[in-house]
Amino acid sequence: MDTPAAAGDLSSHRTHVADQGTENYQREFASQLKSIESSSLREIDDALARIANGTYGICESCGEPIPLARLEVIPYARRCMKCQKEKKV
Repeated sequence: MDTPAAAGDLSSHRTHVADQGTENYQREFASQLKSIESSSLREIDDALARIANGTYGICESCGEPIPLARLEVIPYARRCMKCQKEKKV
């Protein structure tokens, strides 16, 4: 009588290390993507709230208008470039 492995039944075999690595990578990637998407949605919701209360396009740090060119690239920008650079330092 053939063994399960000889008959092509691999259900009793452990997952290959490479497959485990791929699965771990895919899980981690999906988790990071979900986090980025959630963060982006929060930023968009906050920008919509700023539109509603009349503060959209105004730097949260210095109170000056955020240049239109910046808002065209990052519509949910909270700060002008100068203040954003200072915040990152």
